[in-house]
Amino acid sequence: MTYVAVKNVSKFYGTHCALKAVSLTVNKGTMVAILGANGAGKSTLISLLCTLTTPTSGQISLAGDDLTTATTRVRAKIGVVFQQSVLDERLSVYENLQIRNRLYQGDEVAVERSMTALNIGGIANRCVGALSGGQRRRADIARALLPQPEVLFLDEPTTGLDAQTRRQLWSIIKAKQRCEQLTIVLTTHYLEEAEQANYIYIIDQGQIVREGTPSGLKQHYTQTRMLIYKGNLQRIITIERAAGRPCEWENQHLLIVLTSVAQCVALLQRYQTDISRFEVKEGSLEDVYLRRLDDG
Repeated sequence: MTYVAVKNVSKFYGTHCALKAVSLTVNKGTMVAILGANGAGKSTLISLLCTLTTPTSGQISLAGDDLTTATTRVRAKIGVVFQQSVLDERLSVYENLQIRNRLYQGDEVAVERSMTALNIGGIANRCVGALSGGQRRRADIARALLPQPEVLFLDEPTTGLDAQTRRQLWSIIKAKQRCEQLTIVLTTHYLEEAEQANYIYIIDQGQIVREGTPSGLKQHYTQTRMLIYKGNLQRIITIERAAGRPCEWENQHLLIVLTSVAQCVALLQRYQTDISRFEVKEGSLEDVYLRRLDDG
């Protein structure tokens, strides 16, 4: 079921076009990643989806409500984690969450529920300004989850965090999604984070330039490569080239470009006595992204 729908949306700041004719959909309970370089238009799109600004043209709806005419209803359904923390550094984590909860008119157990979900009970009485980057991010996410939103917008939530902290945060977020069928819209430039999404949109210069599932994008835009390190390499390359199949030398090893892993299995069966050591490298999301940059 479509939960978020963006239809032919453009956004201008003066004469600068930040988004141009963008269309996308997000199904309920799924995670969608919007991938792109800095300045590509990701944060502008999130600002529109969060009702912080309005489109110059086009239409955005969330759960059937138009964002420009039903703003109050829409805001009651969303939680947002911005790139920069919005917590008051002079107050404790608990005080920040209590104040936000009153603004959201949440129930009395909302603060404890959010702190438990993000495992931040141990830092509840610490001043936000004294927290590490990872601790502050957990507090930010706890704040966003206070009203029990139906959709969570994450605008580059792990930028600047170390790999271990990123993994811990994502473990918590994904567990929350599974338990509550939470819909997540993520903007990121970390490719490994985008890999976790159900669907990916790649944005460049304000336009959607690629879209698909992680596996679908890799299948369509990348190649599977087989590197043969040891064996009767000369015999293999002679036969493969004679058959018109792409095959070349790479640093004294044999590189064969394949269309699928199944083709790799067939090749191993064909040369089972000629290959003694090999490696198969499937295309990655990074390959998809870099190919787009190379294509311009």
